[in-house]
Amino acid sequence: MSESRFYCVGKVTTAHGIKGELFVHLFAKTADWLPQFKTLILSLEKEGTDFKEFPVEKAREHKHGLIVKPIGIDDRNRAEELEKHFMQIPLEWLKSKPGEEYYLIELINFQVVDKNQKLIGEVVDFSSNGVQDLLVIKNKKREFQVPFVEQYVVEINQSEKVLIMDIPPGLDELP
Repeated sequence: MSESRFYCVGKVTTAHGIKGELFVHLFAKTADWLPQFKTLILSLEKEGTDFKEFPVEKAREHKHGLIVKPIGIDDRNRAEELEKHFMQIPLEWLKSKPGEEYYLIELINFQVVDKNQKLIGEVVDFSSNGVQDLLVIKNKKREFQVPFVEQYVVEINQSEKVLIMDIPPGLDELP
């Protein structure tokens, strides 16, 4: 993953209506950061560096995304020019508070060990299979995915950056 101060959370899929609104498909399907969302940050690449910024007039959740009305985008033609852009948010919005569920991005670079403290690998990314979140773990041999579900997570040690997991035998050997 790139070292950026922003994180890609979605993609503008289409203009919405005729007044310059956009539909942004959210990859995580939720936007618990919506109350602090005041500026729409877009890039042509998912891990882009060339950003366009627009103050937000209004935004609301809709289906698995957002309807966003950027200030200065006042008709469908202007909105259509922003289709296929990726939406970024500041990385600091994805920090959990004590007692809250972790954002998956917070687990990047955590060492994954089993209950006996044997190193399994390091969390290098995450994805989803539609049903559950998956951690992408890399070790010396290979990269593999493990469901990030309560039954496999024994403990998360934030200060040590260690994730203790009880992974079923052979799961780390599947393609």
